[in-house]
Amino acid sequence: MKKLISIIMALALLLAMAVTTPVAAAGTDIHVYAGDSIQAAVDAANEGDTIVVHKGEYHESVKIETDNITLEGVGRVILDGTDVDPVFQGYVLGMWITSGVTGVTITGFDIRNYGTWEELPGEEDPFIITEFGIGIWLERDSHGNIVTENKFSNCLTGIMASTSYEHIIEENKLSDGLIGISIERAGHHNKVENNNITNHLAGIGLDEGSTFNTIEKNNIANSSMVGIVISGNIDNGDSSDNKIIENRITNSGEWGIWLAALSSDNLIKENRVSRSGEYDLYDEFPGTGNIWEDNKYKTSYPDPLP
Repeated sequence: MKKLISIIMALALLLAMAVTTPVAAAGTDIHVYAGDSIQAAVDAANEGDTIVVHKGEYHESVKIETDNITLEGVGRVILDGTDVDPVFQGYVLGMWITSGVTGVTITGFDIRNYGTWEELPGEEDPFIITEFGIGIWLERDSHGNIVTENKFSNCLTGIMASTSYEHIIEENKLSDGLIGISIERAGHHNKVENNNITNHLAGIGLDEGSTFNTIEKNNIANSSMVGIVISGNIDNGDSSDNKIIENRITNSGEWGIWLAALSSDNLIKENRVSRSGEYDLYDEFPGTGNIWEDNKYKTSYPDPLP
């Protein structure tokens, strides 16, 4: 009898939970076809919706101000910045996740031609920017967004996270830009993993007080200056407590991994770095608590590093 009563009470509790616990409404798929506006679909979306963008070429900047939506490219979806006007302080932006927005996923897009520049090999300033641009920008205080399985080419910066946190940037292919992926202005607790980055001035940059980020298992090749660089500044402090783990970096023009001024207490572990023009591993200001552990390399400053 006691067992029966226990079962009845359990069933009653489950029934009460089923009645009183709200169930999230299923999202709606909003379809965009060549000739349509991605921005119009984003503006019409509610939380939980998926904007499905079909094969075609789109020339626009897409501003995202709604939480918990997905933008998914199906087929060859090209987002091209050619002849697109600047939308924010002179920047041409492919996609722009605005301040405070969370839970957005962007996947399946071929994003190209946002920003222009001229490289100046051998000069003190190695490039001149002629138009500022970013493929995907994660603005101040945005958090917990996912950028995955996209392609970027000929973008001044492919992906930039500014003063934002807990993003996942993974399995993207970036080529022929100035900076592949940039975490800046105190960006923290972001994960940059399993990306392929080729033919940039710098593959991945952490700067201006960026902390507690994980840069792991990325393949970076043919950077004209540096594969991965970490630096801080006076206003935002040191870039510190970042983990640079199991990346493969080849054919950097000057340095494979460069720890510049105001970088401290970072872990650089189990990276494979080769064929750099000057140093595979470069700790410009040793003695600031950076840990070098079990890396494979041939040249370094100081020499040797672990």
